[in-house]
Amino acid sequence: MSAFYIDPVLYSGRPANCQGRLPVEVATYDLLNRLGVSYTRVDHAPTPSIEVLFGTGAMLFHPVHVSRKAFAGP
Repeated sequence: MSAFYIDPVLYSGRPANCQGRLPVEVATYDLLNRLGVSYTRVDHAPTPSIEVLFGTGAMLFHPVHVSRKAFAGP
């Protein structure tokens, strides 16, 4: 298995360019913005397992992390 890549930068809010992102991800950003909810996000490669997903959350010092590509597969 190849190494899992995660961008170490913490981003606030919606990405400036949503091209290539899943429609459900963009709709989630839209909803959060309409509700006035502030959020931090990270960008990463597709998550191959639940263990990797929890590791992604640990990078945010938060027990749960909603992943835009969770279990998307190769």
